[in-house]
Amino acid sequence: MLKLDGTPNFDNGKPAEFNATFKDTLYYFKLAALGRIMMIFKIPGFIKPMKTYDRLTNSYIKVQTTKYYTIISINGKDFYFKRLTGKYDGSGMMAMKEKLD
Repeated sequence: MLKLDGTPNFDNGKPAEFNATFKDTLYYFKLAALGRIMMIFKIPGFIKPMKTYDRLTNSYIKVQTTKYYTIISINGKDFYFKRLTGKYDGSGMMAMKEKLD
């Protein structure tokens, strides 16, 4: 699908309309349906613990999980989300002794 100015429209999140096989289209249709069902039943998404440095924004990003929380740290600022519901619970700063690798 093209926008009025002739550029491709990538905002709709659907699989490519050209050069996509039937199998690709069916896979993404099923994935979207599953995502909608998970949203209806408010099932939280899954995220793996990781650390990275984003050169574009000059940011250190760390994701970790504990028994109760998923913690997303950006440049030392921690954002806490309840692990089972994904609900935002608050923010804080990491301890001075902890370093970002």
